[in-house]
Amino acid sequence: MPSVVFSMLRDLKVLPGNRVLEIGTGTGWSAALLAYRLGDANVTTIEVDPGVADEARKSVARFHAAPTVLTGDGVHGHPDGAPFDRVIATVGIRTIPSAWVEQARPGAIIVAPWGTHYSAADAVPSSSSPTTGPGRAATSRGRSSS
Repeated sequence: MPSVVFSMLRDLKVLPGNRVLEIGTGTGWSAALLAYRLGDANVTTIEVDPGVADEARKSVARFHAAPTVLTGDGVHGHPDGAPFDRVIATVGIRTIPSAWVEQARPGAIIVAPWGTHYSAADAVPSSSSPTTGPGRAATSRGRSSS
């Protein structure tokens, strides 16, 4: 759904030069939008399904984009490409995998459709850093938690 994609990309708050890791490539549309904004070399996307990843590579090429499209389990992130300034997941999760936090720069933003077993809401956690303290998570409804 385009409105959800745009909302998540807005919450990602990318800046020129940011390096982004996307978990869940799907059609490749989000990766192509990010590559257009940040440059192909700054965008890496991971898709667990080899067939979907292959189709995404073709799709982004049709739009003259060439982000790095990997096939694998996104829960492990992409340690060889770390650190990342932003991490965006298009897959539903119940916890933020430690690999994503470990591969994020201090002060990075992680956007994911996160929920508990009792509710679902988008969350925008920020990684902690020695200068800013522990990270915070803001839900799509504007509430925050530490």
